[in-house]
Amino acid sequence: GPSRVMALESVQVQGKGRGLAASEAIKAGISLIQEEASVVVVDAVHRDSHCSRCCQPAHQLKQCAACHQIKYCSRKCQKTDWRVHKAECQSFIQIQPNVAPVFSRLLLRVFRTLSFEEWMPLCANKPPENTEAGTGLGALVATITAMLTEEERAAGAAQHCYQLALRLVPNVFSVCDEEMNPIGAALYLTLCQLNHHCQPNAAIVFQGRQARLRSLKDLIKGEEVCISYLPTSHRFADRQLSLGTQYQFECRCSRCVTDQAQGDALTHVICSDCKLSTPLKERCPRCQQTLPDIETPLIGLLEKLKTQPSLSLLEEFDKLTPHVPLSNGLYHDCAVEALDLSVEATQWDKAHMLSQQDIGFWKHHKWQDPVASVAAYRLAKLAAVLSEKEAVEPAQEASQRLRLTHGDTHSLYQRLKVELPFPHV
Repeated sequence: GPSRVMALESVQVQGKGRGLAASEAIKAGISLIQEEASVVVVDAVHRDSHCSRCCQPAHQLKQCAACHQIKYCSRKCQKTDWRVHKAECQSFIQIQPNVAPVFSRLLLRVFRTLSFEEWMPLCANKPPENTEAGTGLGALVATITAMLTEEERAAGAAQHCYQLALRLVPNVFSVCDEEMNPIGAALYLTLCQLNHHCQPNAAIVFQGRQARLRSLKDLIKGEEVCISYLPTSHRFADRQLSLGTQYQFECRCSRCVTDQAQGDALTHVICSDCKLSTPLKERCPRCQQTLPDIETPLIGLLEKLKTQPSLSLLEEFDKLTPHVPLSNGLYHDCAVEALDLSVEATQWDKAHMLSQQDIGFWKHHKWQDPVASVAAYRLAKLAAVLSEKEAVEPAQEASQRLRLTHGDTHSLYQRLKVELPFPHV
């Protein structure tokens, strides 16, 4: 899609291939790229709340009368999208009552919207050893083939779609709402040139189908601009597994090297004897006491919070708190889920405390991240529920963070100014 690029140039990076680098010195908090998605798909969970064309939230959406799978916020969006949806609409009808997965829909939209010359240069994953029907890309090809027209099948489109799939897997973006909740998938032809770092100097936020690349730190001329392909709150072992599976590389960034050599900071536990906070090992390095197995109950609690949320789990969470520092990644994930549970139950004091733990995690690690900015915004709103005085300082921090990661023209920053109109915001 149309993009605006500031002070960046395409470069070849040793061991990585192509990338983007600063063509001049750049300050933190600058919008480097604004790019409309070349192709975007809203997932099944959000198709009733977000327009399939502009990806903006809307209370009243009108669905396609033929396939009933796509919904739009306006006649304008429906008309604009018809060029792409016309063939897709028939594909949806062909496979009814089945519903096409998000990745299949995205792939087919890219195949029918972009030329071979546009998507072929994208970096590609190696083909998997097992491509039998019903497994991985084999199952994907079967789904896509069922959605192709007779003319497309006759022209060998299935093989082209397979080649396209190998390129989309490492290049697709999760499209998020203004609070960084994933709502779909998209392809951005300029932004997909960005390489990965587990402690990035830039991040992407979204405004509808537009993605905005923001500098998180001051950049010097020639410095490579990197984003994190994964949530920065993921632990070393989880990052390595995800990057190896989806992107087919082993990350050797400075954060990963440190985590491997000194122990992952996100796995710290508290020794029950001497109270030392230490990376997860068999014994405490200070007093040699056997460290408690906190990981197993945290994993179990997180699963229950996600699949079977109940207020009794808040007590279970509280029992684990003395054994885990705020810096622990699994504990943080549990705290965020427990926060959602507390908000739904209107337990505002509990929610406020958990929100403080959420932002405390980001402060401890000194990470600037759009998700941390959303956490600060959420804390400010919860503090305002308790008292206006309580909300002043959190609102100030949320304002500072959002200006950096989202920018002052972003709708979330504008919402903060309206909802918490303190002089400094």
